[in-house]
Amino acid sequence: MERMRCFIVSLFAPTFNSSLATTALWGLFRGNKDMPDSADRPHHAQIPLASQNKGRGLGFLFYILAAVFFWPVLAWGVSETLSSEQNVQAICLLLLSGIYLVYLNRSRMRPVWNFDSLSIALLAVSFAFMMLAGLWKAQLLVLVAFCFALASFVRFVFGGKSQRVYLAMMGGFVLYLVFLFVYPKLGWPLSVWSGYGAQWVLAHVGYAVELRVLFAPENLYLLLIADNRPFSVLPNCNGFSLLSAAMLVSFIFLVYRKTPLFAKVLWLIWTMTFAYLVNVARICLIVILVPYFPDNFVLMHEVVGLVALYLVLWVLWYTLAGWHLHERK
Repeated sequence: MERMRCFIVSLFAPTFNSSLATTALWGLFRGNKDMPDSADRPHHAQIPLASQNKGRGLGFLFYILAAVFFWPVLAWGVSETLSSEQNVQAICLLLLSGIYLVYLNRSRMRPVWNFDSLSIALLAVSFAFMMLAGLWKAQLLVLVAFCFALASFVRFVFGGKSQRVYLAMMGGFVLYLVFLFVYPKLGWPLSVWSGYGAQWVLAHVGYAVELRVLFAPENLYLLLIADNRPFSVLPNCNGFSLLSAAMLVSFIFLVYRKTPLFAKVLWLIWTMTFAYLVNVARICLIVILVPYFPDNFVLMHEVVGLVALYLVLWVLWYTLAGWHLHERK
């Protein structure tokens, strides 16, 4: 039997012309005892470093072109952010949330600079939306195209690792852009809803309350009269700052957390409701405290507003980010 094994091995060994092949065939007959180790087996061909650098350089070139195309969008976002204190506040919250998530995943957040097929596909979709926006004169499509380009760049930088982190930050940034886009349309409805809510609460605690609409040359203003004291519900007091900050924090951590979609939707609804109720309570508290601080109304107004904002952020942070965000081993 041993001679038969040697004869078969001698027949096949010249065909491969390799001592490695001879060892492999001999191991097949001897129960794989003499099979070569994995270190001795031939490895798959790897992509040369020159090709990787070439793809990386091509990616940088495409993203520089995309930045040139989207420069008006970037300039608009910066100008809108700096034009309002509440927008600066929202972008600061976005950055702080991102820093916190990156800190939690600091061992995996390493740049890879890989211009892979998904990065190319996302960038192609972005350019397609840009073409459609130019044909249809639709500003919303430009915003969509910018979001796809940003997603492609994030994929290019970080690759497939820590997807939940950069998806959460991407979602928060997209939501921030949406807030910039819809704020002019939501200012007046939010003022009306907040005014009606404050009127209902103050009426139930014994105040004589009346709501009036003031017509200005460019804007509408809501006048809340409580016990013959007029209070103007200005656009910066409509609760949009509180609502946008609460929605940003909640949305970022809901995208990051591994929770069912139905639970995420319920969390967002609860966040909007909670922010609205806190804003109504803020207006009512200002009305109640005015007689006690007649000479320091501005200071009292700012203090109550900051307390309401930090209360909402603390509750959301405790309920969403305060739970264990680390993956259980």
